[in-house]
Amino acid sequence: NPIRWWTVNLNAVIIYQTIKGAAAGVTIDQHTNIHEIETTNQIILSKTWSAELDGFFPGGQTFGQSKNSAIYNISAGLQKSILQGQGTVRFNVNDISKGLNMTGQTLGINGVTAFNTRQTDSRWIGLAFNYRFGKTANARKRNDSGSAEDEKGRTN
Repeated sequence: NPIRWWTVNLNAVIIYQTIKGAAAGVTIDQHTNIHEIETTNQIILSKTWSAELDGFFPGGQTFGQSKNSAIYNISAGLQKSILQGQGTVRFNVNDISKGLNMTGQTLGINGVTAFNTRQTDSRWIGLAFNYRFGKTANARKRNDSGSAEDEKGRTN
């Protein structure tokens, strides 16, 4: 945690991949790196308010005969605890900058040139309300009798 009120989780994936093979006169001998970075930032604004900012950043990737451009996703949310902590209201936005659109091309097939574009409507806004019914987990009555008492009850 860089600061008491800020929690950061950062994940990085780095993969070196080799693909070798042949089919229908097409030979593939491919060596490629794949990398992705994902981060989650949780920020406590007050006793009842918190925020979250998430990012997902996979680089351009090549898999077999398909090469795709880099994409990214940035999402954010705001949360308010209400009703003495029994309820929560959340507001979320996904893909703020519409970074999940991708271009790609087909590689290594003799006489074929193919390009593709994926445009998705991945941006969404959500509003949610949660309410916790019942008692909290710490309020449950615990059975403090020892295991010897349990065994005695089963044998009689």
